[in-house]
Amino acid sequence: MGKAAGKQKAELPALAEPDRHEVLRVLRQSAEPLELVKLLKQAVMSRPAKAVEVEVLLGSLLSAGLAVEWPAKTAAGKPRFWDRDLRAAGLGAVRDLVCSAAVPLSAKDIKKLWKCSFKLTDTELLALLRELLADGTIFEIPGKSVVGGVRYWGRDVLQFAGASVLEELRQRGTLPTAKLRASVKWLDDVRYAELLDRLAAQNLIFRHPAMKAGKSAQLLWGIAPPSPEPWLKPIREQLCEVVRQLRAASVSATDLRRAAVDMLESAGISLGATTGSTAASAAAAVSVPSVDLVRLMRQLDAGADRGALVTARVLRGAAGLPKKQFDELALQLSRAGRIVLHRHDFASSLSVVERDELVTDGEGQYFVGMALRTGQVQ
Repeated sequence: MGKAAGKQKAELPALAEPDRHEVLRVLRQSAEPLELVKLLKQAVMSRPAKAVEVEVLLGSLLSAGLAVEWPAKTAAGKPRFWDRDLRAAGLGAVRDLVCSAAVPLSAKDIKKLWKCSFKLTDTELLALLRELLADGTIFEIPGKSVVGGVRYWGRDVLQFAGASVLEELRQRGTLPTAKLRASVKWLDDVRYAELLDRLAAQNLIFRHPAMKAGKSAQLLWGIAPPSPEPWLKPIREQLCEVVRQLRAASVSATDLRRAAVDMLESAGISLGATTGSTAASAAAAVSVPSVDLVRLMRQLDAGADRGALVTARVLRGAAGLPKKQFDELALQLSRAGRIVLHRHDFASSLSVVERDELVTDGEGQYFVGMALRTGQVQ
């Protein structure tokens, strides 16, 4: 009996608080969640311990909120333990990765680019992505193709689509609405229309009129406002032919010029004058000049009231004013709507002396002369 009792093993002392702290130390220093077996290998306990004993210590740490149980990596795997929970550790890492990406990322892309020491299962990653989507931190972007999976990005779908549209226009130039649609074909029609309106409101893209009329006419888009020449070319050709016929009918250049000015202004193209009520207020603001240029114009050309052009050189000579004062007075009368200044289209081709004979606004525009606005009271 005594011999049998002597063979019994002495009862091992229970694991104490220092062992509990050792388990917590291992969890805190670990770069990833640990299964119980790995935890046992790394912990330096007060004595050899069994897994069931360490489980008791882990239970107390879990109850105290000092440790967190993580899901197994695989269906056949064991639970893991760490001092950080899945949400706290993974949410920020996923957010930073997705929001800093230059392009939208699929879940597969995220796992490839993952740099953290711990790994996420597909289920864990999807749960974190859903949480970030729910609070508006990241956005879903449709796949590159119909069969492509959803992607994630730190910018919303219209911001992503906008970048695609701008790149398409930079690469291919002006495009009709239908062809531009191909760059974001995964976007539905309503969102596509919203996208174009947003980009246009931000002056990132510009509407270009259709080049031809009829059912086949299509609105065009570009990254800069349209240059008017292509649209005005047919009108210019027609105008040249009409002017040729009118000249052959002995219509004077003065009458042609007056008619051309009236035509442009009726189309909303101001040639330096202010119209409507603004003109009246501007006229009141013009100080009474020492020289009445309007009266001088009538004296110099009997056709002044019919829109005859009086050159700046002739009028300035008759007024006897220094160039600066003369130019300021002419610009004032133009802003007041009393005269129309005629711009020189190729002033850069003139010599300094020749340009000095023209009226200038100081901003690079030069004017060869002026004409009275028709209908003025004498």
